[in-house]
This record gives sequence, C-alpha cells and structure tokens, in this order.
Amino acid sequence: MRQVVLLRPLNTQKFIFIITLILLAILFIFKSCQVAQFHRDAQYYIQSSVLWPKGLVTFAGSLIGGRDLVVFFYHFFMKSFGYSVDTLSLALAITYFFSGLFLVTIIFRFNISNLMRLWISTFVLLISYALPIWSYPASDNLGALALVGLWLLYIISVQTQKKWLIFFVYPICVGIAYHVRTELILFGLLTFIGIVFQFKRASYLQRLALFLIILFSTQLGVFVIEKSWMLWVPAKKPYVYKGIFLSFRAFHFASGRNGPNSSKLSHLLHLRSDEKIPFWDALGSTYSKIGAAKSDELISKAGFEALYQNPLSFLKEITHIQSETFKLEISIPSWSEQEKTQKRDLNDLDLVRKETQMKFGGDAIFPLAKLLISSDSLIHNMRAFLPPIKVEMTVPFSYQFVFPICLLILLVKVDKLIRTLLLPPVIYALVLFFLINFTEGPVVRYLNGIMLLEWIVLWIALNMIFVKNSRVKVNFYLSNTMKSVFYKEDKIA
Repeated sequence: MRQVVLLRPLNTQKFIFIITLILLAILFIFKSCQVAQFHRDAQYYIQSSVLWPKGLVTFAGSLIGGRDLVVFFYHFFMKSFGYSVDTLSLALAITYFFSGLFLVTIIFRFNISNLMRLWISTFVLLISYALPIWSYPASDNLGALALVGLWLLYIISVQTQKKWLIFFVYPICVGIAYHVRTELILFGLLTFIGIVFQFKRASYLQRLALFLIILFSTQLGVFVIEKSWMLWVPAKKPYVYKGIFLSFRAFHFASGRNGPNSSKLSHLLHLRSDEKIPFWDALGSTYSKIGAAKSDELISKAGFEALYQNPLSFLKEITHIQSETFKLEISIPSWSEQEKTQKRDLNDLDLVRKETQMKFGGDAIFPLAKLLISSDSLIHNMRAFLPPIKVEMTVPFSYQFVFPICLLILLVKVDKLIRTLLLPPVIYALVLFFLINFTEGPVVRYLNGIMLLEWIVLWIALNMIFVKNSRVKVNFYLSNTMKSVFYKEDKIA
C-alpha cells in the first residue's frame, strides 16, 4: 500500500520571514559586486591588515590599535580570499548581510502583524542598502554590525530570562565590541543600567553587586581580545592614542598662548605663541620625538587648554550646524568608470601616505594600488551580469538630533515593558550625537548604524500605540512581579 506524505503548509510568519531573507540575499548579491571606495580612514585599516601580521606595527598601531578587531576582520578576508579590492567588496557585503539579518530578527521578536513585519523589514533593508558605510572598508560598517548585534542579544537576553545570557554572554560581547568601536561601550552601559533597575525588590547594595558582576564580564571580553593580539601580530602592541580623540575639535583653537602644555607644544613645532597649532603636524612631531604615550598626553592637554581659553568660540562652533538637505543619489556609471575612479583614489592615497611617511616617524606603508581588481576574479566577472547601479543616501546631521527627541516623546505612550527594550538605542543616539559633535564635528557616517535602530523603534512604537488590541507581554526575569509568558497572540482589529 502506497504511503501518502502530506506537506505541512508554511505558516504566515515563516513565509514572511523567508520573503525578507530572499530580498536580503538579492541585495547582498548587488552589494558584493559594488566597487569599494576609499578614504583616509579606510586606507589605514587596509594597510594595517597587510602590515601588522608581518610585525610592521608603527604609527598606525598607535592611531587605530584600539580597533584591532576591525583590522583583523580585513586581514582574515584578505588571507582567506586573496589580496584584492574584490575581497574588500565581499567583506563589505557580508557585514551588510549580517546586519540586515540581525535587524530582521529584531523585528520578528516583537508581536506585531506579519504585514507590519514585512513592511518594516523591507523599509530598513532598503534604507540600510543606501547608506555609504557599506561602501568604505573602514570601521563604520563593523561598528553598525556590532551595534545591531548587541541590541538583538540584549532583547533575547531579556526575553528568555537566561542568567548566563544577561550577566555573562551579553556583557562579554559588549567588551568584545569595544575593540570595534570604543563608543559601543556606552550602549552597553545604558542597557546594563536598565537591567539592574528592573530588580524592583533588590536593595541598592544588591543592585550594585549585580552591576559589578556585569562590569566584570565586560572587562573579561575586553581582556580576551586584548590578549589575542599576540596570536596574529608578531610584535608587541604599542600604546594606543585615547585622549586626542576627545580633544580633536577643541584643538582647532590651539595656540601657544593657551597654557603651559600648549606653549611646550608650540615650541616643539617651532611656532610663534600666537600661531595656531596644526593638529596633524603636532601629532606627527610629538609621536616621532617623544613617543605615543607622551604625545597623547601633551596634545590632549593642549586641546583642553584651548577649550578652557576659548569656551564661547568652541560653543559657537559646536552649535553651528551647517544646513544640509536629505539626498538620495541614484546613478549608473559604468563598471569601468567606477574602477577608474577607484584606481585614481588608491594612487592618490598612496602618494599622500608616501609623502607624509617620515612625518609620522617612518610609518610603514603598503601601496594600496597593488590591491586593484584582478580580471579573473569571480566578483569581477559577476559584474557583467548586473547593472552598475550606485545608490547613496545622505542624511542631515541635525536630523540625528531631532529624530531621537521625537522618539523619546513617542515612547512615553508605549507600554513600560516594551519601552525597556526600545529606549536604549534612542538614548544612545542622543549621547552619540553630542559626543561626536563635541569631539569630531558633524561626521554623519558615525551615526548611520544607530539610525537603522531608530527606524525600527519608530515603526514598532507607532504600531504599539495606534494598532488596537496589539499588546506584548514581556517575560522579564528581572522583576518578580512580571508575567511568565512573553508572547501572547492577540487579534489585530
């Protein structure tokens, strides 16, 4: 007797999830065939990925040594798939793919309608595709990936009530992310505070003890990556600059008249006391003459002296944000044109690096032009079958302040438990905005990653507020008064 096997129909949620994965896969293919672009920061990361494994850790090791996981990421891809710009295109596409996968997973963690899940996923994936951070092999793309991954892990930790996730795995991952972008530790701290304060019946000493456990796990993550340096770099890790990044923008007002450290720095550069001190000249000279540690201390103090002596000028500068407009540029330059532009940029960067090599103590260099496209590479051949569409979106810097403020107002209307999950990215966006504006200036690409999280917060919050009978009961280990079931199916009216 013949046996009949009935296929179980796919439920709607799984079907929608598969559709979003198909869209993500298509976008990944297009992204992997893009011609990677380069700027000064990208140059340092890619050169270091080639030089550091050879033991050539010079000035770049002190400048970007705190982001050693970024350098290792590109080193891993170059070692595995070949030293080519096509390999970098693949690496960028993979960071886009996994960030998109994490974003979609976050969206599906909330009990909203399947149609809303499809809409939010499609919207966020397309917005993400147009962001410039996936076109440059620097730290911004990996920073965005780490941020999305941390938020997903935080949500899972809270929903599943697993102690080992909340107090060990998640904070260890925060510590690891510190080696991608230093400011990610701030996102971790915001979530740690939220976790600890959910213990309603715990005393202050008990909360402090829990917070210290989390901090210990975070430090463990930092320590593990710090010690893994020796596994792939045959040279001692140099001192890594820290303070100069905090005083970079204030250094615009640096001169020998601001204070003793400024005077010493001006004298070291053979400048008059009333002359402005150029940052990169000061950095190169002090690194060459007194070493990275003392250079960091001297330049940082000179920067803060400049801030102390020119508070009104500095305040005027940080509050003056140039008026920008939202831009969505869609162009179709031929693949050959894009490759010519890439070749020109690489040669220009190599020339500048060679000219300034001795300025930074004989910094080791690797000619990026050697990474130019190989005609027989798979990605290069795939371009023949795809249109050379180039999409790039520019978001005004002021938007990065207004948007999270609006989200904070919106979250007041959201259920308290949902607010606990949605609030950390919003607060982090504001903290990051002020930090970047104070230290670096209006650099929009630093905020691209958090913007993706904000869009998810917006659509989830709107859905929770305006869709009738849409309630999510969160299973919170952190409070003894909360329900024991996270998801509850409700009919959407």
